[in-house]
Amino acid sequence: HEVTLLTFAHDATPDAVQHLASCCKRIIPVAVDPFQVNKTASWRGTLSLSPKSAVLTYHEEMASTVKEALNKGSYEVAVAAQPGIARYLMGYKRTPMLLDEMDIALVRNAYRDTPPGLAKLRRGLTYWKTRHFARSIMANFDVATVVSSQEMDLTRPIAPKNLPIVVIPNGVDTAFNAPSDDLPEPNTVIFTGAVTYNVNFDAV
Repeated sequence: HEVTLLTFAHDATPDAVQHLASCCKRIIPVAVDPFQVNKTASWRGTLSLSPKSAVLTYHEEMASTVKEALNKGSYEVAVAAQPGIARYLMGYKRTPMLLDEMDIALVRNAYRDTPPGLAKLRRGLTYWKTRHFARSIMANFDVATVVSSQEMDLTRPIAPKNLPIVVIPNGVDTAFNAPSDDLPEPNTVIFTGAVTYNVNFDAV
């Protein structure tokens, strides 16, 4: 397949771009930090039926870039990596669309594991908004993936009945990525996740 990649690239390095260019026909960077918060939209986030974080981190620059790419190009499929990106494809029907990695468990678990009190009420509201947000997004897609049967159990009840949902587990091909014979260096670890994501940062 020929891949056109639209990506946030506020901190892209030449090496990263070169690596992506080796597997993409075209790269369209959007020089915006995806985690940058639009503070002027704070009141809209509070009143919105969508999670506040989704409202505060919506970027018109990416929306207009996606719109232009879809209107000018012809594609067999449009793939949105997670719900945060999927919202930029809302309303487009000319191209079959795949939502990759629908994720609800993280928010559900935060609500479930919080002791009774104000914090639990707030997380309960966030969980309700997340379910509403996910339902509205999935209505625009032709197929979706989740990473586990547990995620499927949370997603299937709120998805359109005719939406195919496929479990594709996260993991590593241990045959291809076999451990080396090198001796490990004590007190060291290689962390491959993005530390700009708060859960990964906490893990480190």
